[in-house]
Amino acid sequence: MTASPAKVLIIDDEKGVVQLCQRLLERRGSRVFTALTPQAGLELLAQESFDLLLLDIRMPGMNGFQVMQLAHQQQPSLAVLMITG
Repeated sequence: MTASPAKVLIIDDEKGVVQLCQRLLERRGSRVFTALTPQAGLELLAQESFDLLLLDIRMPGMNGFQVMQLAHQQQPSLAVLMITG
């Protein structure tokens, strides 16, 4: 029996960072979803369950800590990795 691939959500307002992280994670077999705004990411979290949230700390409109708090309300066991430029 093989494990299903990890589902990862990347939320970052820098497109280049999102693309780089997505490429690296997909090479490792993860299913990757992306959002360039906190609002778009929260919408994805409402529709799908994820194993990992890769999250930028500094974004316009809502910072990463606020997004993490809302994400944990929807998915309490979600692992979060915060990043920043």
